[in-house]
Amino acid sequence: MNTFVTAILSSGVDYAYIGLSRNLTDDGNNWLDEGKAGFINLKSPKASSPRATCGQIINNNAKHRGKWLYGNCGTPRNYICEKVFNLCPPGWLTSATSGTCLKPYDAKVNYSTARERCREQLADLVVITSSDMNDLVHEQLVTGTGETFWFGLNDIDKEGHFRWLEDLSKPIYTNWDNDQPNTGDRGSFEDCAMLNYLHATDKKWHDVSCSAKYKYICEKSPNCANSIYGMTCVYICGITNCMNKTCDRKSGICRDGCEPGFRDPRCDKEIVVVVVVVVVVAVVVGVLVVVVLIVVLVLVVVVVVVVVVVVVVVVVVVVVVVVVVVVVVEAAVVKI
Repeated sequence: MNTFVTAILSSGVDYAYIGLSRNLTDDGNNWLDEGKAGFINLKSPKASSPRATCGQIINNNAKHRGKWLYGNCGTPRNYICEKVFNLCPPGWLTSATSGTCLKPYDAKVNYSTARERCREQLADLVVITSSDMNDLVHEQLVTGTGETFWFGLNDIDKEGHFRWLEDLSKPIYTNWDNDQPNTGDRGSFEDCAMLNYLHATDKKWHDVSCSAKYKYICEKSPNCANSIYGMTCVYICGITNCMNKTCDRKSGICRDGCEPGFRDPRCDKEIVVVVVVVVVVAVVVGVLVVVVLIVVLVLVVVVVVVVVVVVVVVVVVVVVVVVVVVVVVEAAVVKI
């Protein structure tokens, strides 16, 4: 962020005010609306005037360009403004940590149902990859609720190997409570993780049975005006059209194929043409089979008729021969 801010300053700007201030009581560095500053880039602790309290970024010195110092707040300077641009739908919180949209839901459901309901919103259970994200979820979404919440960590595929949803890599950040995760009492399986917010200051994680019912927090990508796919910042597959309702969070591709009637990696296109072709081919094949059967039947009938005619002719010939023989014999007997 500091590099970006420095890059947008024109060469004619010597200093520019930024949202940094100094508390002279404890000499603390603070951002205007976010409390104590975590990242500090001061030129040097002694470079600022002792009573100066307004933060400025340096732009007129190649060696110190991008560094900060405190100056007199009454000195006219250029300034840099920052505007929060909320890209998330109404009712969703924009996470300054991850840039994603978050929303807690009050309905108490099991783990799989929680995921299904998040997917109905083109989202999934929240993924917490840092202490900042864990703090944000706790402080801005669930503080004071006295409830526990599902989030996107589980070891359903392999016992003891907790993973984030479809991400196969081992989590870098975790915040398990003491003696967690465990296998549960009396050997019961506890494959799904929940945020233990029963107490106001407790931000720890517990593993519990996936059939337990808790509230849940969904997370999804924000909407973008100029996007590379539909109305989202990243490619997102038609999750409801995935075979087992699983979508890779990074690529947006269905990991397990599509439901019948949909195609392409994101399962967002119905197979109308293919279905029509299949139906036409099936009809043509059916007609051909019927025609062949009729022809065979006709041939069989013709053969049967021919056989019958031959048999009749043979019988008639035999009868005629017998009659002739009888007549000849009788004539001979009369002469004698």
